[in-house]
Amino acid sequence: MHMTSFITILSVYYAFILNFPIDQKIYQLSTSGSMIFSYISPILLTFAFIIIFSLLAVPYLFKVLFIGITLTSALAFYASIKYN
Repeated sequence: MHMTSFITILSVYYAFILNFPIDQKIYQLSTSGSMIFSYISPILLTFAFIIIFSLLAVPYLFKVLFIGITLTSALAFYASIKYN
């Protein structure tokens, strides 16, 4: 897998799946006035994660670094869903 496709898949995963509690809160807060922002916010997060992950893309440390970051963020996601 190429680095760019890995960064894109990882950033989509972070923006849509791991930030679900944040997206859910945005959907709740934007009831009628600015619904378009609630639909665009995961897309904006995806682009922000692509930029951040591209800056951290060191060839030999990238996959190892992001395995640790993904495991840590998955634990935080589980805790926010389970104990909220």
